[in-house]
Amino acid sequence: MAGRTVAALLGLAAAAVLVVAVLAGRTTVDVAVPSPSASPEASPTAPPRASPSPSPAASPSPSPTAGVLSDRYGYVLPDHGRLIVRAETADRPVGSVDGWTGAAVSPDGRRIAVWQPSRTGDGPERLVVVDVATRAERELLTAAAVMRGGSIAWANDGTGLFYSVHSRESVVGAGPRVSELHSYDLAAARAPGATEPELRRSDGFAFVPVGWDKAAQVAFAVVTGEGGFAAEYLVWDKRSLPAGQPAVRRAGVPWPVLFSTVFASPDGKTVLAVDLAANALRLWPASNIAQAATVQRGPARIYDARWRPDSRDIVWVLGPEVRLTTYQTDAERVVYRGEEQMTIAAVRPDGSAALVRRGGRVVVVELAGGRTADLPYAEHLLPHGVALR
Repeated sequence: MAGRTVAALLGLAAAAVLVVAVLAGRTTVDVAVPSPSASPEASPTAPPRASPSPSPAASPSPSPTAGVLSDRYGYVLPDHGRLIVRAETADRPVGSVDGWTGAAVSPDGRRIAVWQPSRTGDGPERLVVVDVATRAERELLTAAAVMRGGSIAWANDGTGLFYSVHSRESVVGAGPRVSELHSYDLAAARAPGATEPELRRSDGFAFVPVGWDKAAQVAFAVVTGEGGFAAEYLVWDKRSLPAGQPAVRRAGVPWPVLFSTVFASPDGKTVLAVDLAANALRLWPASNIAQAATVQRGPARIYDARWRPDSRDIVWVLGPEVRLTTYQTDAERVVYRGEEQMTIAAVRPDGSAALVRRGGRVVVVELAGGRTADLPYAEHLLPHGVALR
């Protein structure tokens, strides 16, 4: 039974890997947020008593789910070679992002970084940042013609991008023939791009950026191969170092961890991953995986885990429960009970709610009060929501 549960988990995680690999494209956003259409439902009332004067009309009682969905928040979904933006309250797109490779939403939910095809459609890809509200587009760079855009991770303060590029040519039975990591400092007036010789490999494995602690000048990533497991963890020290001291440090990942379960905390200080074999969360300082701590909660299977934006809270799925835990404290509570094999589809940019995929639907779960409502759509979502207003 346990083996079948792990196999089911691997299937879910593999689907998440596929979604990450599929996200790609160009970006032009046109957002027009509609007003919420939901209205409170009236509850039945007893007939009024006979009276010489007319009785006042009964006031409608709000539904327990009324007001959970909000047009302040939206989500990004892949749609036939582009990205579309939908508000929580809308069952139709309220905007679009032209293109889809490596798309990532900024920590504040107000910008989308994405690889766009060339304007002619047959040239090299461009790395672009688009403001969701104003539609302002900032083109950062153009990749080499022989390379294609990979994953993108935002710096913790939203002022930089840590990204990968991969060769269009692949190794038979493996991944890209060449994979590289680069950073782009959005706040730098001169020489915003950077890399190191050690951030290039040509063995069929691929780099996946995880996070960038801008203040500490530390970026970190995993290396993955066939099957999507994280084989190595590397730390890029971006400070000016003494002669002979390497800027890049590598270490093996000592547990079976899928790269799609590896996330950086909002402050960029801590990394989280799900250990499939031990059924545990592994958490470590971004600069040193050897100092990893273990969090376990009995036999209940861990299906997913994410950081809550702007906090040290972890939202995770254990068996049929969604729990909220504050890292390095005893604070923990159940915020939702559903069914086995639920996953976290996305989190609101302000951390007020988590979107839980439950079978063929997505449930918005308020993390403060536990109120819930079904999202009007259930497609795959980028894991970080956007701020529509």
